[in-house]
Amino acid sequence: MFARSTLAVLVSATALGVAACGGSKDGADSGGPFTRAQLATKADAICAKARLDAAKVPSPTDARDTDASATYFSKIAPISQQEADSFAALTPDAAAKTDWEALVAGQRTIAGAFDAMVAKAKAGKSLGASDYGNALKAAEPFIDASTKIGAKTCAGAGATG
Repeated sequence: MFARSTLAVLVSATALGVAACGGSKDGADSGGPFTRAQLATKADAICAKARLDAAKVPSPTDARDTDASATYFSKIAPISQQEADSFAALTPDAAAKTDWEALVAGQRTIAGAFDAMVAKAKAGKSLGASDYGNALKAAEPFIDASTKIGAKTCAGAGATG
């Protein structure tokens, strides 16, 4: 029972974390400064791409399987990092700067949580509910900042994960 419920949290944390942030530089472009509305549109495109990329990664069937967890998060972590890089490549205008910087920092925190999960699993340690809880908690500032920017896809509106 623990493994199945933990796995459900794992998939939710990953969906929130990855969807919360973005996808690839294909969804971002340099330039700017961008208005809040322009950033929201660009961020949502990045997040949509990340969701598609993450959906291609098969979820482990047993959260206690450290090899499967390491493999899974080793594929998810770069998607999350690419999101952060894509967001950071966009320059906000003065009115959106504080919220945009919070969004970028939030995505970097999520990427760090995934990196920590990879390291733990690669060390042969099982991931527990607290690890997945930490990933979900890491997503909260990103979700808040996404909401302030108006990036509904990134904030989780209509999320299926």
